[in-house]
Amino acid sequence: MEEERQGRNAAGLPLVSVGMPVYNGAEHLAGALESVLRQDYPNLEVVVCDNASDDATPEIAAGFAERDRRVRIHRNAKNIGLLPNFRRARELAQGKYFCWLGHDDLLSDPSYLSQAVAHLEEHPDVVLCHTDICLLKPSGEAEVVGFPELSPARSWTEARRDLFRWPQDWLEMASHGVFRRDSLMEVPMPEKTRTRRPHVFCWEINTLTALSSRGRIVALPRALRTYRSSPGSAARQMGRSVSPFDLFLLDFETKLTLLVRALGTPASIAERARLASTALGNFSRTTFRQRFDHRVAMMLVEQELDLLVGAARERAKLADYLFGEIEDRRKLLAGSGEAPAPIARAAIEPLPPS
Repeated sequence: MEEERQGRNAAGLPLVSVGMPVYNGAEHLAGALESVLRQDYPNLEVVVCDNASDDATPEIAAGFAERDRRVRIHRNAKNIGLLPNFRRARELAQGKYFCWLGHDDLLSDPSYLSQAVAHLEEHPDVVLCHTDICLLKPSGEAEVVGFPELSPARSWTEARRDLFRWPQDWLEMASHGVFRRDSLMEVPMPEKTRTRRPHVFCWEINTLTALSSRGRIVALPRALRTYRSSPGSAARQMGRSVSPFDLFLLDFETKLTLLVRALGTPASIAERARLASTALGNFSRTTFRQRFDHRVAMMLVEQELDLLVGAARERAKLADYLFGEIEDRRKLLAGSGEAPAPIARAAIEPLPPS
C-alpha cells in the first residue's frame, strides 16, 4: 500500500514530481518540458500549473500532454499570484519526491533527477538535495554557481548556520532542489503583502530555514541544472514596484523572522544559541534596500542604455555626414572626367526618436 501511495514502478523506483508554475512562458516552456522528459529517471510526472496565461502557453503544454502521458496540466481560472501558484504545483504533485522548475529553466543534465534521488534514498536524514547550477545570463554567457556551504561532507551544524545568514548571494536557490515532498508539505508558504500588494522576496530562505528543522539540506558539487537570469521575470517586475521604504521594512522583517526561527529551532540549547548569534549578526549587515533595491538597479541599467542609444545616434549622424562628403567628392571627380571607384554604403538601421 505504501509503495502504491508513493507511485513506485515495477523497478521499485519512487515517483518524482516536477512542478512547473508558469505564466505567459511560451518563449521557453517547450525547452523546459523537453529537459524534464529527457531525464534518464523513468518514474516521473510533470505538473504544469498554468496561471491563466494569455499567450501560447496553454497550447504548448497541451501539445506535450497529448504526446506524453507523464505531463499533467492544471489551468487556474484566474491569475492567483506567483507564490500561490508555486504552492498549487506542490499540492497537485503525487510523488515521494518533488522539485520546482521555472518555465524558463532547464534540467540540463539528463541524470539530474536520478542523482538527486539516489542521494536521498541513501541518506534518509536528507530532506532536500540540490546541486550546483549553471547560471545563464541575459547576454548568453554562462557560469557555474556552487554551493560549498551545503556540501554533503560538511557538518550540518555549520551548514545550517549559513542558511540563517542574511542577505544571501545564491544560497536561497537551494529551494529549487529535490525535496522529500512530505517534509515540504509541512512547511507553510504564506503569501505576504506590502501596501496591499503581494511580494515574493525571501520566500525561498523562509522555506529553507523552516525545512532545516526537519532534516539536512545538501548540494551535490555538480552543475546538473540551469537557471536563467532574466530581467523580465515576475519577481523582478514585482521588485521594481516596491518602494525603498518597503524594501527596508521587508529586510527588517526577514531578519527578525530568522532570529525568531533560530530561537525556536528544535535543537540543543548550544545549537540554538549559535543559530541565534548568526541571526543577530544579520542586523549589522548590509540592508535589503542597499543591496537588493531592484528599482535602483533598473534605473542604472536604463541610464546606461540611454547613453548607448545617444552614442549610437551620434555615430549615425557622423556616418551620414561622411557619406555626404563622399558623394560630394564623387561629383567633383565625375566633373573632372575621372571615373570614381564604386563605394558601397553600409546599411544603417534607423534609430527610434529620443
